[in-house]
Amino acid sequence: MDGGVPGAAAVLARLQLDGAFPAQGVSGVINMLNTAANSGDIESARFLIGLYRDGYGLLLPPDPAPANDFLNSVATSIGPEATTVERIHLEVVSGESADTLASIGEQISTLSKGSAMQVLEILRRQNARAYVYVLQRGLASRGHYTGPLSGTLDASTIRAFNAVCAELNAERACAPGPLTRGASLTLGNYVLQPTT
Repeated sequence: MDGGVPGAAAVLARLQLDGAFPAQGVSGVINMLNTAANSGDIESARFLIGLYRDGYGLLLPPDPAPANDFLNSVATSIGPEATTVERIHLEVVSGESADTLASIGEQISTLSKGSAMQVLEILRRQNARAYVYVLQRGLASRGHYTGPLSGTLDASTIRAFNAVCAELNAERACAPGPLTRGASLTLGNYVLQPTT
């Protein structure tokens, strides 16, 4: 860490939080990550955002407000793509209102395909309604879905998902269900590619 290896502070912080390495408590870990982040360590900045956002077991409760404040303070140094990913991740834990779903849908459309696929996987695991909404929105833009953009996994949404899986000869990947990794990869790769 003293040599400036990127991400070293995040690794050390995880070890300290797990009790595998001496630390000065949670505040010491946060101070260390803050120092590393302010020195340009992007991995440490993102780890600290996640630490605030998700908490850490019994040591630190989740608190999205400091996560958002810290994200705003490091947005320039971590770059627009990482900032957008972190903003979406914060919205994922904030709820499932129509405004939140629309915001997530708008933001994911600005990401590179790799980052968008990463975010879709986060949505699949942490906010199924936002996941379904993003896929509905993508399929609607390609003419495969005409129902409401609600994030509700209803019969018309499932039919649209299954039709696209069949069109892509990916019925086997999608067969276990629309909220599985196979369906996510199949449908995500289709809807998150640029339209031609």
